[in-house]
Amino acid sequence: MDNKSPLHLVCLPEDILLAISVYLHVTDVLSLKQTCRVLHAFGGSDYLWHLIMPLFDLPFDIGPDVLLTALSGKELQDLAFKAIKLEQNWTKPEPQIKKITSVIHSTDDMYVDTMTLLPGAKWLVTGQRGKTGSCITLWSLHDLEDVRSVATLLFPRSLDSYGTGMHQDGSATLTVSMMINDQKMLKVYALPLQEYIQNKHILPATPRPIATYSRPMTQGIIHALSIYNSVVVATLVHWSQTGPLSPSFSLLFLNSVTGVTRVVDHPLPENTNDVGVYICPRHVAITSVINQESAFVHVYQLPPSILQPGRALDSAMYGSEPTSTEQTDHLGPLVTQYRFSLPVSHHYHISGGLHHPWKFYLTSFAYPGSEGSIRSYICLYNIRLSLPHSDGISYPAAPIDTIPTVLPVNDGTSAPVVCVGITGRRAVWLERHWEREEVRLMRLSHTAAGSMAVVLVPPHPVLPFTPATCHSLAFDEVTGRLCVGLETGELYVLDY
Repeated sequence: MDNKSPLHLVCLPEDILLAISVYLHVTDVLSLKQTCRVLHAFGGSDYLWHLIMPLFDLPFDIGPDVLLTALSGKELQDLAFKAIKLEQNWTKPEPQIKKITSVIHSTDDMYVDTMTLLPGAKWLVTGQRGKTGSCITLWSLHDLEDVRSVATLLFPRSLDSYGTGMHQDGSATLTVSMMINDQKMLKVYALPLQEYIQNKHILPATPRPIATYSRPMTQGIIHALSIYNSVVVATLVHWSQTGPLSPSFSLLFLNSVTGVTRVVDHPLPENTNDVGVYICPRHVAITSVINQESAFVHVYQLPPSILQPGRALDSAMYGSEPTSTEQTDHLGPLVTQYRFSLPVSHHYHISGGLHHPWKFYLTSFAYPGSEGSIRSYICLYNIRLSLPHSDGISYPAAPIDTIPTVLPVNDGTSAPVVCVGITGRRAVWLERHWEREEVRLMRLSHTAAGSMAVVLVPPHPVLPFTPATCHSLAFDEVTGRLCVGLETGELYVLDY
C-alpha cells in the first residue's frame, strides 16, 4: 500500500503551474488567487499576467502604443478587473448608469453634429455647427466635476470632416478637411494635451497649425480620414466629366512631422462606390464597397517614405506646406485580404482601429434601411488582424470569406446614428421606428459565446433627456463611456 501523501496543486513546480495557467481564463486566475497565500503570490506574478493577458477576450483600457510587457502584473490585474465589471454591467437586462454629467448646459445657435472620444475616453472632440459657422472643441473629461473646453477652432463655414490621432508622447493632432476658394484643404493642428492639463487656461486655447496641404477640386475631393501618430491618410474621390458615372479613388498620405506627402493611384475593384481607410503603425487597411452588395478589405504595408524619421513635432514649420509631394503608383506589399457580403436594403457602417500594438480590428455593422421592414436583422462582420512585426511573410492569393453574425431587430426600424467599439464587441445606436415615431438607444454585446442587441435607454427614461432628442453619439467600449449630443445643443456624458 502506497503511504505517500497526495500531491497538492501548491506543491507543483512553478513552470508546471504556468503551463496550466495559460489554459485558464483571466477570471479563473483571479479566482485561483483567492484560495491560499501561495497561489495568491503565484497568481500575481508579472510573468503570468504577461502570458495570459494577450488571450483575454474583453477590451481593456490600454493605449494602442503600450506593450503589455511594460505593465506590472498588478496593473494588468486592475485592468482585467475593471473590464470584467464593465462586462457584467453591460450585459445586465438594465445596465446601471454610474454617473451622468452635463457638459454643455445651454447653447446659442450651435449643436454638436459629430464627436469623437480619444483612446482612454479622457478627451472628447466635438464638431459643432450653427447658422454663423462651425467650430471644433476639445473637452477635458479627466475630472467630471470640472469638465471644461481646453481648445477651440472657429470656422466661418461648414467643415467637410475632421479626425484626431494620439501620439506616443501623449500629445495629439487634429486634421481638418475644408473647402477654400475651390481648393480642397487639409490642415493639421498640434494638440499638446499635457500642456492643456497643466495650464488650465481660463479661456480655451487656439491649436497651432503644423502642416497644410491643398489641391484643386478637379484633382479629387477629400473624403475619409484616418490618423496614426504623425501620419494622415485620406481618400480622394475623382468624378470624371466625360467618363463612367462611378468615381475613381486614390489615397493621400501626409506625414505632419516630415512634411512628406504621397498620392497613390491605387486600383480598386470595378464598380467600387465607397472607400474607407484605417491606418496602423506600419500598415493601412482599405475597405471598398462594390454596388452596395459586397465589400473587400485589403491590408498593405505603408510606403517606407511615409514612415521615414524627421524633425520633432514642435520644430515642424508653422503651418507649412508639405516639403515634398510625389505621385507614386503603389503601396507596400499586400499583407492580407478579406471579403464579405452586405445585405440588400441595408445601410452599413464600417469602422476599425488599433486596440493594442499589432492587434487591428475591423467591424461592419449593417442595419435595415427605412424603406424595408422585410429584412429586419443586423448583419455583423468582425475581423481581427494580427499584423506582422516584420517583412518576409507569405501573402494570401485569394480573399478570405468572413462569416457574419445575424441578430434580429424590430420591423420598420432604422439606425440613423451608429457607434461601434474599437474591437466590435460592443456598439450603441439610435433605433428609430418610422410608424410609431419612437426612438430608443440600443446596445450590442458581441462575444464568442453569443451576441445580443437589446435596449440601452428606453424611449422615456428617467434621464434629463429622451432618445428622441439625440442627434450625435460618441462611444468608448473600453471604458463604457457614452457621450450624447442633443438637437437642442446640450451634451451629456453617461458612464456605465
